[in-house]
Order: sequence, then structure tokens, then C-alpha cells
Amino acid sequence: MQIDGVVSAGTGEELVDERDEMDYQGKLPRFDYAVKINGDSMEPQFHDQQVVLAQAATDADNGQIVIAYVDGRSYIKQLEKTDQHCRLVSLNAKYAPIDVSGNEDFAIKGVVIGTLNN
Repeated sequence: MQIDGVVSAGTGEELVDERDEMDYQGKLPRFDYAVKINGDSMEPQFHDQQVVLAQAATDADNGQIVIAYVDGRSYIKQLEKTDQHCRLVSLNAKYAPIDVSGNEDFAIKGVVIGTLNN
């Protein structure tokens, strides 16, 4: 299986074309890409260096865990959106939400559908 880069569970990862190979024996859900988490902002559900599986998407429902790009950095966060605002929220309360309302450099790139138990 190919890991297609790193996403931040913290302050953001620079976007680079970085890929690693990982041997995985077992049945995986259908996914479009896999990324490694760097940081602890999504604890306790997601962990530093854990690999998450994502389906490519450009939109997501309120409350879904997404892979998002903001200002040239990649993140894994929970999407919080209402008619008034859109934010990327960490599950770890020590991290402040990232307001992306009206940010032209914000894009959802995928929805997290699973993890590798590594």
C-alpha cells in the first residue's frame, strides 16, 4: 500500500509530494489514498504517526473527519459548518479551531473512512 503524504494533527504540514510504501496484510476498506498523521490534535481518536484511509471528496457533512488544505498546509480535522461559519476543529481541546469561512485557500481533499492499526 502506498502512503500519499503527511497531514497535520496540529499546526499544519507543508504540502510535498512524499510517498512511502507499507506492507499490509489483511482486508482494507475501499479508499482513494492513505496519509500519515503528524501530531496529537486529533487525540484520542487518531494518533501521531497513525495512517488514515480517505476517500477523495471536495465537500463533506458537518461533523465528518476530513483531510483539508488551508493556506498551503494539510490537516486532518473535524469539519464544523453552519450557515454562518466553517471551521476545522481538533478533537484535542488544547488546540483552537481554524476558521476557514471565506478563505479562498481552503479546500477539502477527502473524508476519513478508516485507519490502519499500526
